[in-house]
Amino acid sequence: MDTLSWLFAHVCGQHHCWVMGGFVLPLCQRCTGLYVGGTFAICWIAALRPFPSSLVLWIHGLMMLIMAPFGYHLVAHGASVRMITGLLFGFGLTYYLALNPAIRVGAFEKRGNNVFYWAGLLLFIPLALLAVHSQASAIGVAIAAVALVGLATYVVLLILNLIVLPRAMWDIVKAMVMDRAR
Repeated sequence: MDTLSWLFAHVCGQHHCWVMGGFVLPLCQRCTGLYVGGTFAICWIAALRPFPSSLVLWIHGLMMLIMAPFGYHLVAHGASVRMITGLLFGFGLTYYLALNPAIRVGAFEKRGNNVFYWAGLLLFIPLALLAVHSQASAIGVAIAAVALVGLATYVVLLILNLIVLPRAMWDIVKAMVMDRAR
């Protein structure tokens, strides 16, 4: 676990950490939500492929925006709220990072079932809170492993975006030129 603490120290202040059965998670409560939420979100996005309508994009954007008053401590909050805001931010961030690569491979051509997608995200929040309030150290180890997968997910999505971004930018420029030519 020292390796995980060292690794997460590069992306997390490691204050306000969950303690489960004597096991201290190697990341703070908000980052636990961020990385665990990222793992769940990428699996859920891959399974249900929620179509990127304006409403879906706005809701994911609002999920990320809600972090501002809590992240800057403009609103008093406790451990569970830190975790929930991390989860919501993780859901929104993962969706936006997955969007460009997924569109490039045609993952959203078939409309996914958005109702199941939203229901799953909403049901995951209390389940994640139950898990971190558990006193079983084995659950703490599992959460740390899932958070590590979430960190790796963000790294992979960032790399994928860097790979497909030049093509996406070229397509935008080409479309603008074609519109002017008309």
